[in-house]
Amino acid sequence: MGTLMALPMSADFDLFSRGHMEGTQVPDDIQRIPHPRIGHIGNINDKIDFGLLKLLAAARTNWSFVLVGPVNVRSADNRAQVEALKKMPNVYFLGSKPREMLPNYIKGLDVCMMSYRTDGWAHFIYPLKLHEYLASGKPVIGSALMSLQEFAGIVRVADTPEEWLQGIQDSINDTEPHNGSRRIQVAYDNRLEKRIEIIEKTLEAKLQEKRHGVLQRA
Repeated sequence: MGTLMALPMSADFDLFSRGHMEGTQVPDDIQRIPHPRIGHIGNINDKIDFGLLKLLAAARTNWSFVLVGPVNVRSADNRAQVEALKKMPNVYFLGSKPREMLPNYIKGLDVCMMSYRTDGWAHFIYPLKLHEYLASGKPVIGSALMSLQEFAGIVRVADTPEEWLQGIQDSINDTEPHNGSRRIQVAYDNRLEKRIEIIEKTLEAKLQEKRHGVLQRA
C-alpha cells in the first residue's frame, strides 16, 4: 500500500490579495460600520464559537464585530446564540456575498478572526480562510487549533477570552507594514498553484518509481 500524501488547504491568492490593493473598493454596508472592525468572512456554522463572540462583543462595546456569509447553523443552542448576537448593537450580520467580492469586505476589516470551537472534531480543522486572510495582509487572530500552531509566528493564537481580547487589541495596534508583507508572503507560499505543483511533482516521482520497478523486474 502506497504512502498517503497530506497537503493543507490553500487559497486563491490572486483573488484574495486584492484585499490589500489600493484600487479595491470597500462596500457601503461595511463602510458604514464604526472602526475598529473585527470580522469573520465565510460560512457561519456550528464550527464557530458563538458563546465566545458574545463574550467579546459584551466586553468591548466600542469594537464592531462583523460576520459576512450565509448562516447555516443546525443545533438549537447555536441558533439561539446567533439570535442573541443579532440583538447586540455592536454585532453586524451582513449576509452572503459573491465570492469575488470577499476581498473587498476583508479590506474593510481591521482584524480578521477565526473564532472556531476547539472541542471535539473542530480542534482538527484546517480553515481555508487562513490563507485568504493572510493574502490581504490584514492582522489575523484564531482559536488554538492544531493547524494554526505552525503559523503562531504570523497569526495570533488565542485560547481564553482574555487572550482573545488582548490578541485583538494587539492586532488593532499592528500597523507595521513589514508585518503585512510577511503575511502576504506566507499566503503566496501556500497558494493553490503551489499545492498543484507539489501534487504534480509527487505524482511524477511515484510514476518514475513505478517505472523503475517494472524495468528491474523485466
